[in-house]
Amino acid sequence: MISRPLLLVPGMVLLTSAAATAVDAPGPAILGAGGGATEITPGKLQGGGRQVYIQGLIDLDALQQGNYTDGNSDLSDHRSEGWYRAELGTRIAIDSRVEVQVTVAGQGVMGNGRATENGQIYNNPSSTTNAPSNGQSGNAVIDDAFVKLKDFLGYRELAIDAGRQPVAWNMRRDHGAFLYDSRANYQTVTSWDGLRAAYNLDTINFTPYLFRMPDDSQLYGITVDWEPAKSGDDRLFFTGSANLERRVLLRDGSKGDSLQTYYVGADADFTDFELFGEFAMQAGDQNDSTKFEGYAFSGGVDWHLDQFVLGAQYDHITGDDNASDGKNRAFINNWEAVSDTSIVESEKYGELSRLMQGNLIGLKGKLEVALDAKKRIRVKSVYAYYKTDKAPIGGTGSRKFGQELDLNIAWDFTKDSTITLLGGIFKPDGAYKTVSPANPTASDDFIYLMGANLLVKF
Repeated sequence: MISRPLLLVPGMVLLTSAAATAVDAPGPAILGAGGGATEITPGKLQGGGRQVYIQGLIDLDALQQGNYTDGNSDLSDHRSEGWYRAELGTRIAIDSRVEVQVTVAGQGVMGNGRATENGQIYNNPSSTTNAPSNGQSGNAVIDDAFVKLKDFLGYRELAIDAGRQPVAWNMRRDHGAFLYDSRANYQTVTSWDGLRAAYNLDTINFTPYLFRMPDDSQLYGITVDWEPAKSGDDRLFFTGSANLERRVLLRDGSKGDSLQTYYVGADADFTDFELFGEFAMQAGDQNDSTKFEGYAFSGGVDWHLDQFVLGAQYDHITGDDNASDGKNRAFINNWEAVSDTSIVESEKYGELSRLMQGNLIGLKGKLEVALDAKKRIRVKSVYAYYKTDKAPIGGTGSRKFGQELDLNIAWDFTKDSTITLLGGIFKPDGAYKTVSPANPTASDDFIYLMGANLLVKF
């Protein structure tokens, strides 16, 4: 995170005290223009012609991780840590046409205040630490700071968002985005600085945008969403986008001149099943002598059978095995947030896939069982077999990356709080040993994760 001055140890304190005063104090001048505020629902205030919403989360982890850097039990890289993330923000509807949102956030390792450093362990290219770029590890940051202008230029269908704002073009509900997601890489700041517009035309939404990314690249593009059918939770959804990213960061630390990415996706999400597919292809100039030519696709189906969910999915992300032929066939996806598995893909707990630029094929199966009629307690298991699209350069020719098995138990303590027990094991294979940062001492011993998570949103 190179270019965003963000500071504010006092910010969290001020925002917290303001929120407490707004909700708890009975006085006549709490919030609002020249008058009192009334709490009309929990966390929602109204006064002086404006409404104030208090929102945030607490995310706590207790983790045991082993063999993450080398897959070798003979070498010590065990980690036992507690992690936290806290967000506290306000969304203020100043009037019917203007809203503002400001959120303060912080995350780190319990006991010493340093930030969680999955970048150093998992070769994250966008940063070497999740600490603020201009502050000490564990400092609070401005996570959101944006303005929403509605009915812009007199058009009821047009809205503008300007400032530091969350971005998540995830086609599937409750999943990370296939291409662009500001939550990628589990960074302390989970929003991007920029500007976007939204124009609604009946069932079609047009969203042009421009953003300055945390790694100092620039993203320009437009997304078109079409939702021709929706009834309750059932929906039919189509989406597409055209994007241009300048100064794109590559895995070797170099910068690509311009990367064009064209994307389409479709999701049929109904009561008994969900059928989904996404595809993206890339073009552009890495430099004067090399062109981008990567592509990726993902598709699958989930069957909903009363208390059970069965799923199957196939992912294919291209790689490159010839650096001198004038074509980079690796798919560049620095800002995806797909986290189907906890060790190879999770933005938070692992993401061993970032040891490579693209170059990964995954075949996945999922079984989820609800243990009660209200589905408050759920057991979910995911198996994934991974291999590379191309054999990694400098290796033995093996394309087998490894296999992962995860088992999670989630309990919705209330509708806003969830306790999860998580576990996962990954059995490395030849391609992993080639790209491991510990090569040539990397081995094929089990890489494992065990832990517990408590998430409360308000």
